[in-house]
Amino acid sequence: MSTTNKHHRMKKSALLVILMTLGMTLFSSGASANFSISPSVENRSMRFQIQSGAQQTGYAYIRNTSEDATQVHIYANDGAKTNDGHFAVKLPTEEQTGLGIWTSFDQAVYTLEGKESMDVPFHIIIPPGIPPGVYSGGLALEEFSEPAGGSGGGTSVQIKTRVVVPFFVEVPGEKISDLEFNSFSQQQTANNKVFFTMQFTNNGNTALILKPRIKISSFWGLFSDTITDDDIQLYMGENTEFRVNWENKPFFGFFNAEATVAYYENDIINNVETLIGEKTATVSVTVIPWMTIFVLLILLILVAALIIYHKNRIKNLKKNSSTYVVQQGETLNEIAKKSGVNWEVVAKLNNLKPPYELTPNQKILIPPKK
Repeated sequence: MSTTNKHHRMKKSALLVILMTLGMTLFSSGASANFSISPSVENRSMRFQIQSGAQQTGYAYIRNTSEDATQVHIYANDGAKTNDGHFAVKLPTEEQTGLGIWTSFDQAVYTLEGKESMDVPFHIIIPPGIPPGVYSGGLALEEFSEPAGGSGGGTSVQIKTRVVVPFFVEVPGEKISDLEFNSFSQQQTANNKVFFTMQFTNNGNTALILKPRIKISSFWGLFSDTITDDDIQLYMGENTEFRVNWENKPFFGFFNAEATVAYYENDIINNVETLIGEKTATVSVTVIPWMTIFVLLILLILVAALIIYHKNRIKNLKKNSSTYVVQQGETLNEIAKKSGVNWEVVAKLNNLKPPYELTPNQKILIPPKK
């Protein structure tokens, strides 16, 4: 049995096609952008191979999608990873150590008339001595407006929306593919859901593609399940946390989970994947439905309390009841009516069963009137 968990993490090819064609939009206000940025036809892949100490010029295609003129600010930032493994781009306020400071533009601000588009050159300058590896970054486009009172008061901008297109640079040299499998753990929620978490770090200088798989088996070998997910792209120096839900979890049991990740070197220039190796880790999982057990325990306590209450009630009724001798031809219903009590209470008090027949001179207990 196999379970595929969708975490909105796109596979490498889909990620590159969608992000590079449409741009990755990050909203700081909730309003949609009226401009876009994407690769130019000059460099559709947005992948560059540049020697340490060399430079190369690329082009980004920017477009005003509205009818009104607008001004946009273009800049570059380092690439990053979100906690769940998605590609992201650092904010301008964060420290830039790579492509965010190695990339420059002929001008930072462009005015686009309604529906106008253009190719914008950007220059990647790799400083001398930069070690070999794959570096990620993003070209960001932001709408801005000068503060009230004109530009004389300063050069600060008001950020409304940001759209980003990723780009990648390989500095050639000796390739080191080194994946660290930091941890593998399991967590259980209050509603008895089980999640597995794996943490990875790319300690090498190549781009890695991770293909994780979790195989789960019971200690008695009566149950097995396999959890797979989409590939994870991990660039040099990046770390990520991979979390999946065990959807086919049994109601109860003791299990062993073995996580295996096959990792591949991704040649971003030639788009070739080469298997480097596999790493594994294990964790024990105990599935106990504590909430269900708690609810059942409460129900058992309530049932026991009702039984005890019923027994005590009958006991008290017997203690306060009077003895009645049945006469010829009398029925249970007649005796109860004459005594002013409920016939069912009399039947329970005397442990009488259907059809509740009585015999002359039979002694029965009659509870007191309410």
